[in-house]
Amino acid sequence: MSRFAVDLSSPRLRGDSAAHTDWLRTAVGPVLPCARPHGVLVLSAALVREVLTDPARYSSAIMSTADTQLLGADGAAHRRVRRTLVRALRTADAAVARRRARARAARLLGAFAAAGGGDAVAAVARPLAVFTAAEVLGLPVPAVRRLTAWAGAAVGAATSARAGGDVGALGGEATAAVRRALGGAGRGLLGTLRAEVAAGTQTEDGALEVALLVLLASLDTTTALVATCLSDLAVGREPAADGAGPDAAADARVGRVLARRPPVRFVRRVATAPHALGAHRVRAGEPVLVHLHSANAEEGGFAFGAGPHACPGAPLARAVAAGALAAAAGLDLRPAGPPVPQDSAQIDGYAALPLHARRREGSRR
Repeated sequence: MSRFAVDLSSPRLRGDSAAHTDWLRTAVGPVLPCARPHGVLVLSAALVREVLTDPARYSSAIMSTADTQLLGADGAAHRRVRRTLVRALRTADAAVARRRARARAARLLGAFAAAGGGDAVAAVARPLAVFTAAEVLGLPVPAVRRLTAWAGAAVGAATSARAGGDVGALGGEATAAVRRALGGAGRGLLGTLRAEVAAGTQTEDGALEVALLVLLASLDTTTALVATCLSDLAVGREPAADGAGPDAAADARVGRVLARRPPVRFVRRVATAPHALGAHRVRAGEPVLVHLHSANAEEGGFAFGAGPHACPGAPLARAVAAGALAAAAGLDLRPAGPPVPQDSAQIDGYAALPLHARRREGSRR
Protein backbone atom coordinates (compact mmCIF):
# COMPACT_ATOMS: atom_id res chain seq x y z
CA MET A 1 0.00 0.00 0.00
CA SER A 2 1.17 3.54 -0.74
CA ARG A 3 2.97 5.51 1.99
CA PHE A 4 0.91 8.50 0.90
CA ALA A 5 -1.44 9.27 3.84
CA VAL A 6 -4.75 11.06 3.30
CA ASP A 7 -6.30 13.63 5.63
CA LEU A 8 -10.08 13.56 5.14
CA SER A 9 -10.36 17.04 6.65
CA SER A 10 -8.38 18.46 3.70
CA PRO A 11 -10.16 21.24 1.76
CA ARG A 12 -9.53 19.23 -1.43
CA LEU A 13 -11.90 16.57 -0.10
CA ARG A 14 -14.69 19.01 0.76
CA GLY A 15 -17.54 19.99 -1.55
CA ASP A 16 -17.41 18.59 -5.08
CA SER A 17 -14.28 16.48 -4.55
CA ALA A 18 -14.62 14.16 -7.57
CA ALA A 19 -11.53 15.51 -9.34
CA HIS A 20 -9.30 14.96 -6.31
CA THR A 21 -10.68 11.53 -5.42
CA ASP A 22 -10.34 10.49 -9.07
CA TRP A 23 -6.67 11.50 -8.94
CA LEU A 24 -6.11 9.70 -5.65
CA ARG A 25 -7.82 6.54 -6.88
CA THR A 26 -6.06 6.35 -10.25
CA ALA A 27 -2.65 7.96 -9.61
CA VAL A 28 -1.95 6.94 -6.01
CA GLY A 29 -4.04 3.87 -5.35
CA PRO A 30 -7.54 2.53 -4.59
CA VAL A 31 -6.59 1.70 -0.97
CA LEU A 32 -4.58 4.25 1.02
CA PRO A 33 -3.57 4.87 4.61
CA CYS A 34 -5.59 7.62 6.25
CA ALA A 35 -3.98 9.89 8.82
CA ARG A 36 -7.15 11.67 9.94
CA PRO A 37 -9.31 9.92 10.99
CA HIS A 38 -6.99 6.97 11.45
CA GLY A 39 -7.63 3.94 9.27
CA VAL A 40 -7.50 2.52 5.76
CA LEU A 41 -9.22 4.61 3.08
CA VAL A 42 -11.04 2.73 0.29
CA LEU A 43 -11.71 4.73 -2.89
CA SER A 44 -12.56 2.35 -5.75
CA ALA A 45 -16.17 1.37 -6.41
CA ALA A 46 -15.33 -2.35 -6.61
CA LEU A 47 -13.57 -2.40 -3.24
CA VAL A 48 -16.15 -0.11 -1.63
CA ARG A 49 -18.82 -2.60 -2.70
CA GLU A 50 -16.74 -5.47 -1.34
CA VAL A 51 -16.50 -3.83 2.08
CA LEU A 52 -20.12 -2.71 2.29
CA THR A 53 -21.58 -6.04 1.22
CA ASP A 54 -19.50 -8.26 3.54
CA PRO A 55 -20.58 -7.51 7.15
CA ALA A 56 -18.92 -10.73 8.35
CA ARG A 57 -15.47 -9.31 7.55
CA TYR A 58 -16.29 -5.63 8.05
CA SER A 59 -18.27 -4.78 11.17
CA SER A 60 -20.62 -1.84 10.78
CA ALA A 61 -19.42 0.64 13.39
CA ILE A 62 -21.37 3.87 13.52
CA MET A 63 -19.13 6.87 13.23
CA SER A 64 -19.87 10.43 14.27
CA THR A 65 -17.81 13.58 14.06
CA ALA A 66 -17.66 13.59 17.87
CA ASP A 67 -16.82 9.87 18.07
CA THR A 68 -18.18 9.47 21.61
CA GLN A 69 -19.47 6.48 23.52
CA LEU A 70 -22.99 7.88 23.31
CA LEU A 71 -22.83 8.52 19.59
CA GLY A 72 -21.03 5.36 18.49
CA ALA A 73 -21.87 1.68 18.52
CA ASP A 74 -20.22 -1.61 17.72
CA GLY A 75 -21.48 -3.87 14.95
CA ALA A 76 -24.07 -5.68 17.07
CA ALA A 77 -25.47 -2.41 18.43
CA HIS A 78 -25.56 -0.95 14.92
CA ARG A 79 -27.60 -3.92 13.74
CA ARG A 80 -30.08 -3.34 16.57
CA VAL A 81 -30.32 0.35 15.64
CA ARG A 82 -30.95 -0.54 12.03
CA ARG A 83 -33.64 -3.13 12.81
CA THR A 84 -35.48 -0.64 14.99
CA LEU A 85 -35.22 2.12 12.40
CA VAL A 86 -36.41 -0.15 9.58
CA ARG A 87 -39.45 -1.12 11.66
CA ALA A 88 -40.20 2.52 12.42
CA LEU A 89 -39.81 3.60 8.78
CA ARG A 90 -41.86 0.70 7.43
CA THR A 91 -45.03 2.74 7.90
CA ALA A 92 -43.52 5.89 6.36
CA ASP A 93 -45.01 6.68 2.96
CA ALA A 94 -42.53 8.51 0.72
CA ALA A 95 -45.35 10.07 -1.31
CA VAL A 96 -46.96 11.45 1.85
CA ALA A 97 -43.57 12.65 3.10
CA ARG A 98 -43.01 14.43 -0.19
CA ARG A 99 -46.37 16.23 -0.05
CA ARG A 100 -45.78 17.30 3.53
CA ALA A 101 -42.25 18.44 2.78
CA ARG A 102 -43.45 20.41 -0.23
CA ALA A 103 -46.17 22.13 1.79
CA ARG A 104 -43.79 22.92 4.62
CA ALA A 105 -41.07 24.11 2.24
CA ALA A 106 -43.57 26.30 0.38
CA ARG A 107 -44.32 28.16 3.62
CA LEU A 108 -40.64 28.49 4.50
CA LEU A 109 -39.68 29.59 0.99
CA GLY A 110 -42.61 32.02 0.83
CA ALA A 111 -41.32 33.82 3.90
CA PHE A 112 -37.78 33.58 2.54
CA ALA A 113 -38.79 35.24 -0.76
CA ALA A 114 -40.86 37.89 1.04
CA ALA A 115 -37.70 38.88 2.93
CA GLY A 116 -35.71 38.97 -0.31
CA GLY A 117 -33.63 35.97 0.69
CA GLY A 118 -31.07 35.35 3.40
CA ASP A 119 -29.37 32.24 4.71
CA ALA A 120 -31.16 29.29 3.09
CA VAL A 121 -29.70 26.85 5.62
CA ALA A 122 -31.12 28.68 8.64
CA ALA A 123 -34.37 29.74 6.97
CA VAL A 124 -35.26 26.67 4.88
CA ALA A 125 -33.02 23.60 5.00
CA ARG A 126 -32.60 23.30 8.77
CA PRO A 127 -36.27 23.97 9.67
CA LEU A 128 -37.36 21.46 7.03
CA ALA A 129 -34.95 18.89 8.48
CA VAL A 130 -36.37 19.52 11.97
CA PHE A 131 -39.89 18.98 10.62
CA THR A 132 -38.78 15.71 8.99
CA ALA A 133 -37.09 14.56 12.21
CA ALA A 134 -40.30 15.32 14.10
CA GLU A 135 -42.23 13.11 11.69
CA VAL A 136 -39.72 10.25 11.95
CA LEU A 137 -39.38 10.43 15.73
CA GLY A 138 -43.07 10.97 16.36
CA LEU A 139 -42.72 14.23 18.27
CA PRO A 140 -44.11 17.75 17.91
CA VAL A 141 -41.73 20.08 16.06
CA PRO A 142 -41.09 22.28 19.15
CA ALA A 143 -39.98 19.20 21.10
CA VAL A 144 -37.53 18.25 18.33
CA ARG A 145 -36.14 21.79 18.33
CA ARG A 146 -35.47 21.50 22.06
CA LEU A 147 -33.94 18.04 21.67
CA THR A 148 -31.77 19.31 18.82
CA ALA A 149 -30.34 22.05 21.02
CA TRP A 150 -29.73 19.63 23.89
CA ALA A 151 -28.23 16.96 21.66
CA GLY A 152 -25.98 19.56 20.04
CA ALA A 153 -24.84 20.63 23.49
CA ALA A 154 -24.05 17.00 24.30
CA VAL A 155 -21.92 16.67 21.17
CA GLY A 156 -20.14 19.90 22.04
CA ALA A 157 -19.46 18.61 25.53
CA ALA A 158 -18.15 15.36 24.12
CA THR A 159 -15.84 17.18 21.74
CA SER A 160 -14.47 19.42 24.49
CA ALA A 161 -14.11 16.39 26.76
CA ARG A 162 -11.47 14.99 24.43
CA ALA A 163 -9.49 18.16 25.17
CA GLY A 164 -9.90 17.70 28.91
CA GLY A 165 -13.51 18.78 29.50
CA ASP A 166 -16.11 16.97 31.62
CA VAL A 167 -17.36 13.90 29.75
CA GLY A 168 -20.10 13.59 32.37
CA ALA A 169 -21.93 16.40 30.56
CA LEU A 170 -23.08 13.75 28.10
CA GLY A 171 -25.45 12.46 30.77
CA GLY A 172 -26.93 15.87 31.46
CA GLU A 173 -29.93 17.72 30.16
CA ALA A 174 -29.87 16.14 26.68
CA THR A 175 -30.12 12.64 28.12
CA ALA A 176 -32.86 13.62 30.57
CA ALA A 177 -34.82 15.34 27.80
CA VAL A 178 -34.77 12.32 25.52
CA ARG A 179 -35.73 10.02 28.40
CA ARG A 180 -38.77 12.20 29.10
CA ALA A 181 -39.74 12.22 25.42
CA LEU A 182 -39.27 8.47 25.19
CA GLY A 183 -41.60 7.94 28.13
CA GLY A 184 -44.42 9.84 26.46
CA ALA A 185 -44.06 8.74 22.85
CA GLY A 186 -46.81 6.83 21.11
CA ARG A 187 -45.92 6.97 17.42
CA GLY A 188 -42.97 7.13 15.06
CA LEU A 189 -39.54 5.88 16.04
CA LEU A 190 -40.00 6.74 19.71
CA GLY A 191 -43.23 4.75 19.75
CA THR A 192 -41.37 1.76 18.32
CA LEU A 193 -38.62 2.16 20.91
CA ARG A 194 -41.13 2.50 23.73
CA ALA A 195 -42.76 -0.78 22.68
CA GLU A 196 -39.36 -2.50 22.55
CA VAL A 197 -38.48 -1.31 26.05
CA ALA A 198 -41.86 -2.53 27.35
CA ALA A 199 -41.33 -5.92 25.66
CA GLY A 200 -37.85 -6.27 27.12
CA THR A 201 -36.14 -6.41 23.71
CA GLN A 202 -34.51 -3.01 24.19
CA THR A 203 -33.03 -1.32 27.25
CA GLU A 204 -33.92 2.24 28.14
CA ASP A 205 -30.29 3.25 27.65
CA GLY A 206 -30.24 1.52 24.26
CA ALA A 207 -33.44 3.29 23.24
CA LEU A 208 -31.96 6.60 24.32
CA GLU A 209 -28.87 6.01 22.19
CA VAL A 210 -30.94 5.05 19.14
CA ALA A 211 -33.09 8.17 19.47
CA LEU A 212 -30.10 10.52 19.72
CA LEU A 213 -28.24 8.80 16.89
CA VAL A 214 -31.21 9.04 14.54
CA LEU A 215 -31.96 12.61 15.58
CA LEU A 216 -28.43 13.85 14.90
CA ALA A 217 -27.91 11.80 11.74
CA SER A 218 -31.25 12.72 10.17
CA LEU A 219 -30.89 16.42 10.95
CA ASP A 220 -27.38 16.70 9.55
CA THR A 221 -27.94 14.66 6.40
CA THR A 222 -31.36 16.12 5.55
CA THR A 223 -30.11 19.66 6.08
CA ALA A 224 -27.07 18.96 3.90
CA LEU A 225 -29.05 17.38 1.06
CA VAL A 226 -31.74 20.08 0.95
CA ALA A 227 -29.17 22.90 1.12
CA THR A 228 -27.03 21.36 -1.64
CA CYS A 229 -30.10 20.95 -3.84
CA LEU A 230 -31.09 24.60 -3.30
CA SER A 231 -27.53 25.71 -4.07
CA ASP A 232 -27.57 23.63 -7.24
CA LEU A 233 -30.85 25.26 -8.26
CA ALA A 234 -29.59 28.77 -7.46
CA VAL A 235 -26.43 28.50 -9.55
CA GLY A 236 -28.45 27.06 -12.44
CA ARG A 237 -26.51 23.84 -12.89
CA GLU A 238 -28.00 21.50 -15.48
CA PRO A 239 -31.43 23.12 -15.82
CA ALA A 240 -34.44 20.88 -16.31
CA ALA A 241 -35.45 19.92 -19.83
CA ASP A 242 -38.03 22.17 -21.47
CA GLY A 243 -41.57 21.13 -20.62
CA ALA A 244 -40.62 19.16 -17.51
CA GLY A 245 -43.06 19.72 -14.65
CA PRO A 246 -41.84 20.77 -11.20
CA ASP A 247 -42.02 17.23 -9.80
CA ALA A 248 -40.07 15.65 -12.66
CA ALA A 249 -37.54 18.48 -12.63
CA ALA A 250 -37.13 18.11 -8.85
CA ASP A 251 -36.55 14.36 -9.11
CA ALA A 252 -33.96 14.87 -11.84
CA ARG A 253 -32.08 17.51 -9.86
CA VAL A 254 -32.06 15.43 -6.67
CA GLY A 255 -30.65 12.54 -8.70
CA ARG A 256 -27.89 14.73 -10.14
CA VAL A 257 -26.97 16.16 -6.74
CA LEU A 258 -26.83 12.69 -5.19
CA ALA A 259 -24.62 11.50 -8.04
CA ARG A 260 -22.12 14.29 -7.44
CA ARG A 261 -22.46 15.30 -3.78
CA PRO A 262 -24.30 12.85 -1.54
CA PRO A 263 -24.64 14.18 2.02
CA VAL A 264 -22.30 11.61 3.61
CA ARG A 265 -18.74 11.51 2.26
CA PHE A 266 -17.58 8.33 3.95
CA VAL A 267 -18.68 5.66 6.40
CA ARG A 268 -16.60 3.50 8.71
CA ARG A 269 -16.30 -0.24 9.05
CA VAL A 270 -13.97 -2.26 11.28
CA ALA A 271 -12.10 -5.33 10.02
CA THR A 272 -13.07 -8.39 12.06
CA ALA A 273 -10.02 -10.48 11.05
CA PRO A 274 -6.77 -10.10 9.07
CA HIS A 275 -7.29 -10.37 5.31
CA ALA A 276 -6.36 -8.82 1.97
CA LEU A 277 -8.20 -5.75 0.73
CA GLY A 278 -6.90 -5.11 -2.76
CA ALA A 279 -3.12 -5.01 -2.38
CA HIS A 280 -3.33 -4.03 1.30
CA ARG A 281 -3.28 -6.41 4.26
CA VAL A 282 -5.93 -5.27 6.74
CA ARG A 283 -5.36 -6.01 10.42
CA ALA A 284 -8.09 -7.23 12.76
CA GLY A 285 -9.70 -4.24 14.46
CA GLU A 286 -8.38 -1.78 11.87
CA PRO A 287 -10.83 0.98 10.86
CA VAL A 288 -11.78 0.86 7.17
CA LEU A 289 -13.04 4.19 5.81
CA VAL A 290 -15.28 3.75 2.79
CA HIS A 291 -15.37 6.88 0.61
CA LEU A 292 -18.88 7.04 -0.86
CA HIS A 293 -18.16 10.20 -2.90
CA SER A 294 -15.25 8.52 -4.68
CA ALA A 295 -17.14 5.30 -5.41
CA ASN A 296 -20.20 7.26 -6.50
CA ALA A 297 -18.16 9.41 -8.90
CA GLU A 298 -16.57 6.32 -10.42
CA GLU A 299 -19.64 4.15 -10.84
CA GLY A 300 -22.77 5.61 -9.19
CA GLY A 301 -25.24 3.93 -6.87
CA PHE A 302 -23.41 4.64 -3.58
CA ALA A 303 -25.13 7.85 -2.45
CA PHE A 304 -26.73 6.07 0.51
CA GLY A 305 -24.21 3.27 0.90
CA ALA A 306 -24.75 -0.28 -0.33
CA GLY A 307 -25.29 -3.78 0.93
CA PRO A 308 -27.21 -4.92 4.01
CA HIS A 309 -26.48 -1.72 5.94
CA ALA A 310 -27.38 0.83 3.27
CA CYS A 311 -29.27 3.81 4.67
CA PRO A 312 -32.90 2.77 5.30
CA GLY A 313 -33.99 6.41 5.16
CA ALA A 314 -32.94 6.90 1.52
CA PRO A 315 -36.50 7.05 0.05
CA LEU A 316 -37.52 9.54 2.74
CA ALA A 317 -34.47 11.74 2.12
CA ARG A 318 -35.11 11.80 -1.63
CA ALA A 319 -38.76 12.63 -1.04
CA VAL A 320 -38.01 15.54 1.28
CA ALA A 321 -35.37 17.05 -1.03
CA ALA A 322 -37.63 16.67 -4.07
CA GLY A 323 -40.53 18.25 -2.18
CA ALA A 324 -38.37 21.25 -1.32
CA LEU A 325 -37.25 21.71 -4.92
CA ALA A 326 -40.80 21.40 -6.25
CA ALA A 327 -41.86 24.10 -3.78
CA ALA A 328 -39.05 26.33 -5.09
CA ALA A 329 -40.23 26.06 -8.71
CA GLY A 330 -41.98 29.44 -8.58
CA LEU A 331 -39.00 31.29 -7.14
CA ASP A 332 -35.97 32.95 -8.65
CA LEU A 333 -33.02 31.96 -6.43
CA ARG A 334 -29.57 33.44 -6.97
CA PRO A 335 -26.34 33.34 -4.93
CA ALA A 336 -25.95 36.33 -2.61
CA GLY A 337 -22.39 35.54 -1.59
CA PRO A 338 -20.05 32.60 -1.17
CA PRO A 339 -21.53 29.65 0.72
CA VAL A 340 -19.89 28.63 4.00
CA PRO A 341 -19.03 24.90 3.96
CA GLN A 342 -20.01 22.82 6.97
CA ASP A 343 -17.01 22.15 9.20
CA SER A 344 -17.21 18.37 8.93
CA ALA A 345 -15.02 15.80 7.23
CA GLN A 346 -17.95 13.38 7.02
CA ILE A 347 -21.02 15.49 6.15
CA ASP A 348 -21.02 17.40 2.85
CA GLY A 349 -23.19 20.42 3.48
CA TYR A 350 -23.23 24.14 4.24
CA ALA A 351 -23.08 26.04 7.51
CA ALA A 352 -24.58 29.01 5.64
CA LEU A 353 -25.97 29.47 2.12
CA PRO A 354 -26.67 33.14 1.29
CA LEU A 355 -29.24 33.45 -1.50
CA HIS A 356 -31.30 36.22 -3.09
CA ALA A 357 -34.91 35.13 -3.52
CA ARG A 358 -37.96 36.57 -5.22
CA ARG A 359 -41.20 35.16 -6.51
CA ARG A 360 -41.42 34.97 -10.29
CA GLU A 361 -44.16 37.00 -11.89
CA GLY A 362 -47.22 34.89 -12.55
CA SER A 363 -46.26 32.15 -10.11
CA ARG A 364 -48.91 31.11 -7.61
CA ARG A 365 -48.47 31.68 -3.90
